[in-house]
Amino acid sequence: MRRPATFLAAAVVAAALILAAAAPASADKPLREPFPQGDTILSGSCDFDVFAHTVEDNAFSKTYFDDDGNPTRQIITGRLVVELTNLETEKSIVYNISGPVFITFSEDGSADVVLGGRSLLFFFPGEVEDLPLLFVNSGQVTLHIDPDGNIVGVEQVGDVEDICAALA
Repeated sequence: MRRPATFLAAAVVAAALILAAAAPASADKPLREPFPQGDTILSGSCDFDVFAHTVEDNAFSKTYFDDDGNPTRQIITGRLVVELTNLETEKSIVYNISGPVFITFSEDGSADVVLGGRSLLFFFPGEVEDLPLLFVNSGQVTLHIDPDGNIVGVEQVGDVEDICAALA
């Protein structure tokens, strides 16, 4: 199964896999780093491509480690504002999708990613049921990630705005 992504959480899934191999200089203190997003084109979720342009990005991550240097949890916060544009019609909408995001790493390599506040998520056809493929959620979304990096469960609470419909 292809992995669904969020503008903020797409990098989270990749970071979760990278962090599994990383060790901090000291297990006592969390590692605080910028968490840049950049621009991207979202294809396959709508009948048209959507350009996600970062308007403002002050996101950073704080990663906590156990005594052996293994990541145990990560928090991603900071202001993140994106402009989403339908590349066929050039219709665009600006969203504050600052989250926050909370990740809990399990010893088996799996992780739970909890996106709070407002978050942008996109999926490919067949990956979710009862949710739009591209949406902004105001509330909470939990992604369950298996040890291979595949999202195996999605739980959504709150208000959903279908971005494909909004940009059509």
